[in-house]
Amino acid sequence: MEYNEKNLDGWAIPIEAFKWILENIPKGSTILELGSGNGTKELVKYYNVISIEENEKWVNVVPESTYIYSPLKKYPFVNKHSCCWYDDDKLNNLPKEYDLLIIDGPVGNNRGNFIHFIDKFKKDIPYVIDDTQREGDRKMALNLAERLNKKHLEIKGWQKQMIILL
Repeated sequence: MEYNEKNLDGWAIPIEAFKWILENIPKGSTILELGSGNGTKELVKYYNVISIEENEKWVNVVPESTYIYSPLKKYPFVNKHSCCWYDDDKLNNLPKEYDLLIIDGPVGNNRGNFIHFIDKFKKDIPYVIDDTQREGDRKMALNLAERLNKKHLEIKGWQKQMIILL
């Protein structure tokens, strides 16, 4: 397995989670990721990647990924600690088939709003939720595991944590 460590950890997917994906998701599978970045550069070496991105500067940074640009939009029903989520109108044509969902966006405290849009996403696949060392993201991941009746696996990297829903 070849990867560039400079594209992992920090703001990107942790090395430990990247290794879990390589060991558990067959090469050539399709990954849908909420939020893209340097980790996308490593994922596209082994997978078909579709990236939903709210920040225009990150759109098409990795030409091998297929991007869906969906700027943040305010919704009246989101929780009091956030304001936004991806523009729902831009997510009407999500792919029907993909094998893994990575939740690493949108930025800030907005990830918890995923629950309001869960019906747009497949439920019978693993989910990887990044940054669960943050209380809000951890709570969202555990609530999602309960709602979807999925087991969860916690990966504690040297810089940050992830929870994988199985």
